[in-house]
Amino acid sequence: NDKVRISKYKHIFSKGDTPNWTTEILTVSKVLQTNPVTYQLKDGSDNTILGGFYEQEIKLTDFPDTFLVEHIIKKVGNKIFVKWLGFDSSQNSWITSSENVILLLKLIC
Repeated sequence: NDKVRISKYKHIFSKGDTPNWTTEILTVSKVLQTNPVTYQLKDGSDNTILGGFYEQEIKLTDFPDTFLVEHIIKKVGNKIFVKWLGFDSSQNSWITSSENVILLLKLIC
């Protein structure tokens, strides 16, 4: 159950400073004994990603315990509903604000 990122398609005129790998972290669910070997992946919600991926299209990564907030959707009291960077909207969630979270959000917003 290795954690991987997949390579991003880059257009010929894409900037060189844009990331080459997705921010979303996927899990290798199956190694297919094709020639060459391909990998089947699942997302964080355990949904299978269609198609197979070649070794050069995936990159092993550590699973982070810190996630980046893309934007704040809603605030209610000390709760904040956020969209996580690199994840689809099904992963949006409520977090409890703290001084550290507020400081971080002020820096990125």
